[in-house]
Order: sequence, then structure tokens, then C-alpha cells
Amino acid sequence: MSYKTIRKNALKTIKATLEQCSVIHCHEYDEMKSYADNKTFSVTDVLEAGKKFEFDRVYLSLEGEEWTYIRCVIHSNYFFTGYRSKEAARRLMTKEAFAKSFPDDAAAELVLDELKQKQLAEQRSNDQAKAVINQKTNVSQPIFYLGQHIIAKFSTKIKFSHIADYINECSKPQENPPYWIDNQWKKNFNWEIRECKIQKILTLEPLEYDLFMVNLLEDRYYFFNGTGGTSSDFNLNREIKNFGELTDEEQVKWRALAYSLVVIIQSHGRKSIAVNPEGHNYVRYVGIEPTQIYVDKSIKIVSNQH
Repeated sequence: MSYKTIRKNALKTIKATLEQCSVIHCHEYDEMKSYADNKTFSVTDVLEAGKKFEFDRVYLSLEGEEWTYIRCVIHSNYFFTGYRSKEAARRLMTKEAFAKSFPDDAAAELVLDELKQKQLAEQRSNDQAKAVINQKTNVSQPIFYLGQHIIAKFSTKIKFSHIADYINECSKPQENPPYWIDNQWKKNFNWEIRECKIQKILTLEPLEYDLFMVNLLEDRYYFFNGTGGTSSDFNLNREIKNFGELTDEEQVKWRALAYSLVVIIQSHGRKSIAVNPEGHNYVRYVGIEPTQIYVDKSIKIVSNQH
């Protein structure tokens, strides 16, 4: 996108350009008005305002060689915008402002949007139901014990209420393209294989397990009180109050031996999962496919970060 200035006293050019617009809005910002409240103006309204107050500047917004809108500025909080086409207005205006200028189009789009949202909701409901069904299994689950070190697949996105969301995230490719931050490329993962230490084991009845899987954010003090977090087998040999007191070298060693503290959720005929409440009373992190055995060496194991 680029811009082309029009001389503010070139009134014939400004008028001819405004006459090509499908809609013209006045944007006047103060404590009593908002973008959506601004009404539609005519070409004459704009020119008279320019004559009364004098335009500070006038310019076109260009996409390639075509202009999409003209802006006639009185001052930074008071200006007119003329959109060349309805399509440009739809893309660049707020939904509220577009609806005021094109009520019939907005009403039709609202119906389509509601239908789309309904279809998405139905699809999501079906996916969630399938996910709960897929947690049922005839395969014997690993036998876990307190203090055991295991690994599990954790979604990097957290605080989902439904197990389906975690399964969906962990079904994606492990690694996304890296992104640039703090003057360096940062790796971007959908999920991570993390080492864990079992802090507690909860064996639920099948129905209780199924209800748990669809209400992961429900407060369960009696399940999770005092559990979760991150620990390390690194022996410091001195008392510290917080992680920042470690030297850079000690932090590297601490992370190398770090693991998540998890609660195993298991039930007869259901797949076991590992959860890390991180000191909260609800499920904050979910690890699927918990196991002692690491098979696929092509999968990157990402150490927990403090």
C-alpha cells in the first residue's frame, strides 16, 4: 500500500475523486463520538467543510496503481474518508460502520455469518464427541507409580477446557516456521515431548473420567492441591529464594536436569493422560501418550524452561 498526495486547493480534482466514491464517512473523534457513530456525508458536505476549515492535507491510498480511498483531513481528529467501492468499504471499515452505510448487504452477510458459525459449532461439537470416544481403549495402559520419570506429549497452547483441543494441537506437525524476536530466530513448536515426574496418581471411574475430559478447567482443589510445577535433579548445595539467584552456568545445568511434576489421570478402558496444574486447582498443561519408553528419535525433545 502506498499514498499519493493531492494538492489541498485542487478542488476540482478532489470533487471528481469524491464523486467516484460509493460512500463517504466523516471521522470525528472525541469523548462523545466513536467510529461507528459517524454518519455518511455527501461530496458537497466535504467540500463545504474544506472551505470552512481548510484541508490540512488530501491524499489517495493506493493498492498497486488503483486507489481504494481518498482522505480529506481537516486535522488529526477530524477527517473525511471516501471509499471507491463497496468492496473497499467492506474491507476497510468496521462492521458497524459498514452496516450503517450498506444495511441490506450487512444483513445478508450477518445471516451467512450466523450460518457459518452454526456449522463450525456443530463441527466442533462432533469433533469433541469423537475425541472423548477415542479416549476409550482396549489396549492396556502403562503401569505408573509415584516418583516415576516418564515422558509425554504436551501442547504448547494451554488452558483448554476440552481434551479434544489438546489432541488436535498434538496432531499437528511438531515444528512451525521459526519467528524473529529479540534479534534472533525463535523456534516455534505446536507440541513438545517433556520429561515428567509423577507426583500423584488419580484413578477415576469411567464416567467420572469422561466428565473430567470435557471440563478440564473446572476447579478441583481435592484433586490438585499442592501439585504440579517444575523441578530439577540438579544439586545446588546451597539455599536460594528464586531461580534468578543461579549463575548462568547453574541455570543451564538446572534446565538440563529439569522435569515437570505431573498428576496421572487414569481409568479402566481409557487412555491415561498426565496433567500439570502448575500449583493451580485446575488442569493447566496436558500431556497425552505418557510412557516410559522413548521410541521415535526423529522427534525433538524440548526441555522444560523455568
